[in-house]
Amino acid sequence: LATLRTYLFEVWDRFPTCASGADFDSGRSGGNPVKLWHFGRHTAKQLSSVKGAPKALIAKLPVFHQHGLSRVFCTGIDLDRLSTNLYFRLHENKQRSSEDVVALLQDLGVKVPADEEMRRYIAGPGTIAVTFRWDSMNCERVACYIVSPTEVSPP
Repeated sequence: LATLRTYLFEVWDRFPTCASGADFDSGRSGGNPVKLWHFGRHTAKQLSSVKGAPKALIAKLPVFHQHGLSRVFCTGIDLDRLSTNLYFRLHENKQRSSEDVVALLQDLGVKVPADEEMRRYIAGPGTIAVTFRWDSMNCERVACYIVSPTEVSPP
């Protein structure tokens, strides 16, 4: 737990922030924060150089580089689950196709949705969050947050 807090405090010290936050969950925390957040402008490579960075983040830097993802606009730390979430703009440097997103998921070691409609949906305009744990060399999960200019129902 100390490593996680050290990591996030180091992120706060090294990188300018436009906002920060803390989540409380009365069922899990006993009044203590369960998640801490930093919103700013930094890169995955910069985050990997911070003392206490998850080894899985360092190992996956080539994947982010290969897929043109570098800028992280939000870093979250889950103190209970011993994990960090990195939030990227999915279409940071270019428009990504469903094939591009599938390749990214595969390279991160995440199971790819079989449904073609879901593959198209997750390649929509929005954000991709990648979760790493401190006790694993794997990417734990990927979440796709789609922001549509019109009302769209997920498949």
